[in-house]
Amino acid sequence: MKRLLLFFSLTFFAGINAQQYTFGIISDYNGTGNPEEITFVATPDFTNANPEYSDIRVTMAITSGIGLEANSLTPLFGTEWTVNVSFTGLAILSAFGVGDGSKDLLVFTLPAPTSLLTQPSTAGIGIPMFSVDVGTVSEDWVIEILDNNDPIMTGLASNGFTLSQTINVDLNDGNLTQDYYGGLTPGGSSFVFDSLGTAELNDISTVSIYPNPAKDALYITGLDREAEITVIDLSGRIVLNVQGFTGSDLDISRLEVATYLLEIKTDDQVYKTRFIKN
Repeated sequence: MKRLLLFFSLTFFAGINAQQYTFGIISDYNGTGNPEEITFVATPDFTNANPEYSDIRVTMAITSGIGLEANSLTPLFGTEWTVNVSFTGLAILSAFGVGDGSKDLLVFTLPAPTSLLTQPSTAGIGIPMFSVDVGTVSEDWVIEILDNNDPIMTGLASNGFTLSQTINVDLNDGNLTQDYYGGLTPGGSSFVFDSLGTAELNDISTVSIYPNPAKDALYITGLDREAEITVIDLSGRIVLNVQGFTGSDLDISRLEVATYLLEIKTDDQVYKTRFIKN
């Protein structure tokens, strides 16, 4: 009996510890045609109707010299997000023997609130936390979330800096929070600006998308040439891709109920928007 209870306890607690959030970023989350708008998204691998959030910390690396647009930090979850931009590659990181001077760090923090924040979570559906606009960029410039085992992160930790990715949540309504950070969102934790340079983002103003929300099909009108259609979930994963699209309706019946990003790309133009599958 003791062995059985021990096995049950280990299995139970392993199940709890398996619950986690991955961290990712999405360019132009709002579909405005601005690839320099970066949105941080935390994606749970579990469903919980009433998780309560405490403090969150997100550390990103950005190519030195990009910087952030003044007052561009826009909270989407919680209201007290701040950003520390003092960890520059040449001045600070190099002084501690960390990095090669080519990256600056951006440390975003949501402090523990007086009352925990509630936000229902659905497995695989990202929760947007904040958006920020980077400065004028050039090709091959990069912004990325650093995992906690990245050499920059471990190097700073050995020098006494606590910048680790953290998301403290109470999942059991027991007034006890713990860190559920579970790594980076696969394929969705970095963005190279030359992949969506501003020269490509000429809005296809004649395009119309309806209905929204949609159940089985999205109707796309106003295209005068073949296009590539890409549907991306909020964790950055491509869930549908159609080449040579010329028809008026896009079959979305097999997609899960969620919010998605829709990208329509022709040879010289891009249209981006969001839609809801219900």
